[in-house]
Amino acid sequence: MATKYRVSATFDLSTQMEPEGVERRIESDVENLDGVTNFEGGSYFSSQEVTCDGGEVSFEIEADGEDDAESKLREAIDDGHEFEDDNGFTWVVEGLSVSTEAIEWEPTVEEAVEVLQEWIDIHLSDGDGDERGRVAKAAKVGLDDHTRLGQRVTSLESRVQDLDMKIAALSQRLQDVTPTQ
Repeated sequence: MATKYRVSATFDLSTQMEPEGVERRIESDVENLDGVTNFEGGSYFSSQEVTCDGGEVSFEIEADGEDDAESKLREAIDDGHEFEDDNGFTWVVEGLSVSTEAIEWEPTVEEAVEVLQEWIDIHLSDGDGDERGRVAKAAKVGLDDHTRLGQRVTSLESRVQDLDMKIAALSQRLQDVTPTQ
């Protein structure tokens, strides 16, 4: 059965940068200045490694285990994966660090009732002789009681709201007939 995991990853991006064709443009601009003579161009720009830190993603995913959750992340981001930026530079993922943590399921009352009802429906037919059938009948009694109590609470809340409105109306009438001093 799949479990929900929180997966977090941090990483760097690196690339090799070398100005291509810039030296020709610079030399051409200088050579074409008025009055330039005996021009010699000898520019050479070496390649530089550029690393940018700060890559971070975090998400929740259903997986069959922590290793499965991590492998799903690594399908999209892993050391060596390449991504092209908006300027056309290709960046390589480096130093990927991944952490995974199982997220404990904490059902709402509605979800808990739904799960229990499904379980009851499956096991109620087992009968009194089977332990699961006995537990299913007991759970059904509990859920039926829960439903009745919920309906009663809703009814009482409605009655309280009606009484609050009547009290507010009576208080206003009392203020209207009470002489001011």
